[in-house]
Amino acid sequence: MKRFFRLLSAALMLAALPACSALPAGLHAEREHYPLGCPDNLFMRRFLPLKMQMPGKKRSKIGHLARLFNAAGAFSGAKSTRKSNCPDTLGRSSVHIVRYCTDTPEPGILFYHPHENETTAKKTTAAALAERGKGCLLALEHRASRRIVIESANSRADFDPNRIYTEAGRRATLARSRAGTDAENTTAAFARYLLTHHLNPQRIIIAVHNNSNGGTDIRSYLSGMLGHGSAEVYINPARDPDDYFFTTDRRAFSFFKARGFNIVRQNSLTVHDDGSLSVYAARHGIGYINVEAEHGHRAAQTEMLYAVFEYLAEP
Repeated sequence: MKRFFRLLSAALMLAALPACSALPAGLHAEREHYPLGCPDNLFMRRFLPLKMQMPGKKRSKIGHLARLFNAAGAFSGAKSTRKSNCPDTLGRSSVHIVRYCTDTPEPGILFYHPHENETTAKKTTAAALAERGKGCLLALEHRASRRIVIESANSRADFDPNRIYTEAGRRATLARSRAGTDAENTTAAFARYLLTHHLNPQRIIIAVHNNSNGGTDIRSYLSGMLGHGSAEVYINPARDPDDYFFTTDRRAFSFFKARGFNIVRQNSLTVHDDGSLSVYAARHGIGYINVEAEHGHRAAQTEMLYAVFEYLAEP
């Protein structure tokens, strides 16, 4: 317990520390360059291993954690130089699908960061996994933005990568752009690729997200459309309503509720099909937990991630 609170205290100090250009110690990256609009490359794995270790042997705990957080912040700056030969019929647009892994795999378990602009979630998860020494984080990287954009002279597709896992979700998320048939097909193919190669093989997916103060929070699930899709909601008045878990699993709901965390359990029979991963996972028997925290709440999200580690360690 003392070690855990030392980690939280160190996390609060990270914002003022200088940036670092390497990966966190103990993590390596496998980077796939996915050219949107290239059907001949849909199932071609293109990895660019980036195994980097911090020099030196003995380091202070706070210094070590500082390097983990600051290095995580530099991830999106590293670019692959691998290019595709296929013509990009939808304009020059691509996504990097990156696996940040420790040297100890965790079969069937995957941490997933789909929105690149939610930087607190990525930094805290990378740092926590590196400190834990086990597991992988899958991250989508595209223009440092929440949404993925495909543009050409005749078509523009603008979609949320967490709303593409069902046909209904893809239609809804593409509705805001001039998405033609090519763009619709490309979005569907991208979703299939993620599911086939990364998400379907998992037993449990732990999504990591950030929100903004004043937006959707735990109280939003008490009424309206979100309330209609919720089976159970537990709110701890002592915690910030922007920091909460969302799950499809009864056991996970009971576990985090017993530890005083805000948590929602999805009602998979009544939830609106918005194409999100939680909807898809429930339909296909994949466990799903979302670790949601307000942007900048690093200590809170770190605490939540360590609670997830405890949950995963249970038989």
